[in-house]
Amino acid sequence: MLRRIASSLPVSPPVIGGARHASVKQQSKKLVVATSRDAHGKKPLREIFLAVAVMQAMRVKYLSANSEKLIKTSEKVFGEFLTHLAVKSTFFRHFCGGEYTHELTATVGRLAAQGIGSIFDYAAEAEETSGEGITMRGMTAISKDSSIAYTTSPDKFDETMTLNLLCIGHAKLMVHKVGRGFAAIKFSGLAEPMLLARVSALMLSLRQAWVGFFNNEKMPPLEECRVVVGFSLNDRFGDSKVVREGIQKLIKQRGQPALSQFEEDNIMKLLDPQNSGKVDYLRYISVVTSALLDRSTANAMILAPFMNANPQLTEHEQSMWKDLERRVGIILAMAVELGVKVTIDAEQSYFQMAIDYITRSHQAKYNQKEAVIYNTYQCYLTYTPQRLKNDLARAHDEGWVWAGKMVRGAYMQAENETAEKNHYASPVWHGKTPAEGLELTHKCYNDAANHILDVINAHPDSKLGVLFGTHNPTSVKLIADRVADLKPNNAAISCAQLLGMADHLTVALARADVSVFKYVPYGPVRETILYLGRRAKENNAVLSGARPEEYNLLIEELWRRLRGGRRDK
Repeated sequence: MLRRIASSLPVSPPVIGGARHASVKQQSKKLVVATSRDAHGKKPLREIFLAVAVMQAMRVKYLSANSEKLIKTSEKVFGEFLTHLAVKSTFFRHFCGGEYTHELTATVGRLAAQGIGSIFDYAAEAEETSGEGITMRGMTAISKDSSIAYTTSPDKFDETMTLNLLCIGHAKLMVHKVGRGFAAIKFSGLAEPMLLARVSALMLSLRQAWVGFFNNEKMPPLEECRVVVGFSLNDRFGDSKVVREGIQKLIKQRGQPALSQFEEDNIMKLLDPQNSGKVDYLRYISVVTSALLDRSTANAMILAPFMNANPQLTEHEQSMWKDLERRVGIILAMAVELGVKVTIDAEQSYFQMAIDYITRSHQAKYNQKEAVIYNTYQCYLTYTPQRLKNDLARAHDEGWVWAGKMVRGAYMQAENETAEKNHYASPVWHGKTPAEGLELTHKCYNDAANHILDVINAHPDSKLGVLFGTHNPTSVKLIADRVADLKPNNAAISCAQLLGMADHLTVALARADVSVFKYVPYGPVRETILYLGRRAKENNAVLSGARPEEYNLLIEELWRRLRGGRRDK
């Protein structure tokens, strides 16, 4: 079936260009700062004018904060055609690769000519339609609500799956002949967002049980149990005796029948199969989550007395979950067959646990010999260091190749607002001032980068993959300098920036022989409105203060052209 889908994709010649991986075959050079002419000298004057105009517009807080509402109002007043034409000629043209295959091919070709690869992303983002809204309710309420109405037709999600398959096809067809394509997929377009939130909430309840009943610590709010091995003890391994007693205590406290000795022993054999006297937190999470999502397995039946004392998915939710797994499975199987690497986009923390579970299951399947499926780690979240270390440990213990995309993140405002409304500690780094919080995010990102590169240096034969997505000049220099100093290795190390942003960094990385990509969203204008709205909000935060270097470089190149300077060939 996958071959039939692949053969039906629109035929397009491969674009010469793309990017190399820094590896034992290719060592990078020290980074040299790009000039305005390096970054923008080959662009037509109209493109530079557009970039300056778009950045100026995004400095206006009202426009950035209300971009989606303003577009919808314009659609009602002027009609969709004129509104979308205006959007396509401005923001869409700056940030997106195109609506049609020939437009996308042209964008990818321009990048490839500079030694820059493309990460293809069909930029449809789902609007939340289920229930009262995740941000208004919080995860505690969602975990207890088994009557949520799911209203979106499965056909819509199957259509999105098909579009993702086409995205995989574009990534295969539009890369260098000896290169590897990259595609990005987002799970919230493949299922009801509320389903992801509900599954994540139930996973949180299982982590909460570990802290409160198996570590004997004060029970934390559900929303604060995202990645924990305990708060004060912080120990990955729990005492089997304490876990055994904790299970009985939990079941009794929640009004369930006491376990028989036989039931108790069987549960402990699952959690501590070597009878070591210790229960591995990572094994506990793996075993109980599998039982949560599929009650028909033998392990789920053994765990039933324990699972029945915790919130459960309804049969309808289990069926929808299996549909999501089916869609993701089809997409990733096709990517592997066509030799395309895939990044799984990060989303809000109240979706992320469900996303992580499916992603890791496919990493264990497909990342046996090399990095193919990449999970995403958002460094504005306080628990990212622990999550990263947990996943590196999982990959090592289970025998698969870890692969990750490192970003600062895109949902800070939503995370803070949701935490405030539902009275729990925000997962976002905070200091005494916003500037201190931002510095903590920068530190988290750079520490994570150093940790991953240290692992590569210590294990040069490892084929792990990392894609550093960053627009921060300090981080880019840190990564480039460290990559240049690494021992010869087999890791797949790359950097990436968004299309329409940080071109001076992308060009500098390409000239330093670091594997570098642009994240290239594409699709019909009407489907990209949410994506463009998010870009506007993010850029307002960056541009509202002192003018960033990339803006200054654009102005410098604009003045050079206006004074008679010519476009470079």
